[in-house]
Amino acid sequence: MSRNARLAPALLATLLSGCHASAPPAAAPIGAAPASPMAAGATSYTGHGAETVKADELDRYRPADPPVEVSRHLQSLFDVSGPGPGVLAPDGSKLFFGWSVTGVAQIWASAGPRDFPTQLTGGEDR
Repeated sequence: MSRNARLAPALLATLLSGCHASAPPAAAPIGAAPASPMAAGATSYTGHGAETVKADELDRYRPADPPVEVSRHLQSLFDVSGPGPGVLAPDGSKLFFGWSVTGVAQIWASAGPRDFPTQLTGGEDR
């Protein structure tokens, strides 16, 4: 018998010992309406919820905040959005539009449908 096969029953017993499940309800007669849990006298759910875990246990397993550089990089990945509708130049040669692909709203220009847009403004301020 392998080590895992010997440990499996003990592990299962350990896992199940933490569960305090009540006995299953009796089966309803055929054709009878199923009984609701509230009809059995229960006033609210009293299962495994947040109140069953101590605050110091939650703090023990809570992940630490990431460094500011990592947090800023992740936020910039989430903030990527599509460009604004834009405005055509009076002669129709370019389209000017706002876009925050860099993480800060900037003004961009494009000369046509297959032209790569050019960033016209820069900096950390909007």
